[in-house]
Amino acid sequence: MDTNWLTDENRLHNLQGETQKERMDKITLNFIYINCGNYINKVLTEYYDFSPTDMSGSRIPLDNLLKVIQTHKMRTPTSHYRLANIKSYIVDLDATDIQSYADCTDSSSDKFFREEIPTRDIVVPECLFVFHNINAIYFVYQEVETEAQTPIMKSILKSEIKQTHREPGSKMTKKVRINDKKSRENKPTVRRRKETRKRGLR
Repeated sequence: MDTNWLTDENRLHNLQGETQKERMDKITLNFIYINCGNYINKVLTEYYDFSPTDMSGSRIPLDNLLKVIQTHKMRTPTSHYRLANIKSYIVDLDATDIQSYADCTDSSSDKFFREEIPTRDIVVPECLFVFHNINAIYFVYQEVETEAQTPIMKSILKSEIKQTHREPGSKMTKKVRINDKKSRENKPTVRRRKETRKRGLR
């Protein structure tokens, strides 16, 4: 039986006296796909486990970040989704500021959003355990229509030639026969007049 929720419940009651921030062992990854009409088409959620042996803290190394981005790209027969931006939502308040966070409006909580750059590590700072399930990273993908390719026109004189009937080293030749029967039929006929000699009168 999982009793972790009991431990968290007791810690919440004693939160005012607990000021130490903790390192996160995992974080939520949300993948949001926006279609060409700017509507959310799909949302996927996964968890990324931080390395416990990483002495630099909780972070997503660049090579792992690039794999995550590439793995979650999506294609359709007429379009593809490319990464638009990455944003992290990390609440790293002290225990004395929790009440002010609970009373804040949605607009004031926007300050915890941060733009992440896909060319460097994502570092997650230590924070109070109560915010561990709230903190997350958002990957936004935008749909882009694929351009239709122009079909390549083939010459009418080209045709498939079976290679099995060719001798090694022989050159391929193309014979074109012109049927001039019609031209012969339409050619005007010229008849020669017979030459006759006039006989003299004797």
